[in-house]
Amino acid sequence: MEEEDHNCDADEEVTVHKRSLAAPYVRLCREVMRHSESTVPGDAFSEWTMQLHTRGLGNDVCVCGKKHIVELNSLENRVNSQVLYPVGSSCVKYFSEELVEEWKAMRSTFMRERAARIKALRLGFGKYASKTYEEVGEQDPFYAQWLMSLSKFATNPANDTYHPDNTEIHRLLQKGIDASTKKKSKCMLILDK
Repeated sequence: MEEEDHNCDADEEVTVHKRSLAAPYVRLCREVMRHSESTVPGDAFSEWTMQLHTRGLGNDVCVCGKKHIVELNSLENRVNSQVLYPVGSSCVKYFSEELVEEWKAMRSTFMRERAARIKALRLGFGKYASKTYEEVGEQDPFYAQWLMSLSKFATNPANDTYHPDNTEIHRLLQKGIDASTKKKSKCMLILDK
């Protein structure tokens, strides 16, 4: 990665990685400088390390001012133990390569654990309370389709009941429905013979 030109004094635009950036980057830069020991922007950005990566509901605001961020990161300054939170994933990419690699590893682990947790979730209500979402889709595709139509499982972030896990739940229900359809197709082929 080429050396970044961190210029926090600009009022309008800043150029980083041959991209022109407006106010959000300038605000991020100022926040980083305010919470860092170094007075040189490039050095200030390298003082930080990853502390936490999680997902929100899309109603958080990054330290740079960007609204509706979903991925929330907490960064800690190695020198003075200051914390920046929440930092969106697009802003994390302006820090050191080392921090970006930490972020990628932490994000990958988080996503893997999240997918495993959701896959193991039980429906928790109704006649299939003890079944996973995928099992429900496989055993009763019509019930699974009905579940996907409920506002509780909305996949639109603008919906009041939206939860980030809902997209994954829809995927698991659909996977079960697809498996059920394949089984029925195989049975029909056998019966036709």
